[in-house]
Amino acid sequence: MKKYIKMAAVAVIAVLSFTACSDDDDNNNIVLSDVAKGDYNVDMSVSLESGVPILPLIEGQTLTLTKNGDNKVDIVTAFYIPLSLEDELTVPIAVTDINLTGNEEKINLSYNGKIKIPKDLASPAEPSEEMMSEEEDEIEYAEVDGVISGTIENENIHMDIKIDDTIVGTLLIGVNGEKQ
Repeated sequence: MKKYIKMAAVAVIAVLSFTACSDDDDNNNIVLSDVAKGDYNVDMSVSLESGVPILPLIEGQTLTLTKNGDNKVDIVTAFYIPLSLEDELTVPIAVTDINLTGNEEKINLSYNGKIKIPKDLASPAEPSEEMMSEEEDEIEYAEVDGVISGTIENENIHMDIKIDDTIVGTLLIGVNGEKQ
């Protein structure tokens, strides 16, 4: 009987003496939103959900990510879509609480919720003369469903934005670029 008690005591000591180190220390308390925030020089492709492009590649846009907590960023920016050599359409887009996961080398962006777009672009509205004017102070917004997914890796951003309920149906915006 003493033999079994000794073996049990040795087994308990052996189990308690083995510990594993966690890999949680790899992140070194990096705040992902501090790494992700900033201005990005991007090119955009805009197409319908079917994949049909509705605009040529829009180059040289600025996308701004602002910090909103440790693991979230916001997009409050405007894209400028050329209508002719002299005119362009300003399309402001606002998204809050984009989730960040990953590590300093590769940050994943994800969002599923409401995206603010100009009311004139939301279905069932039709574009108005006010939308084409240069006065940006008076823009009214609509909230439509949207999904964002993407990555930031080596200061390069790749993001896909899906915006539902626009006057042309579901829009897909591909964003690719680098941090300024």
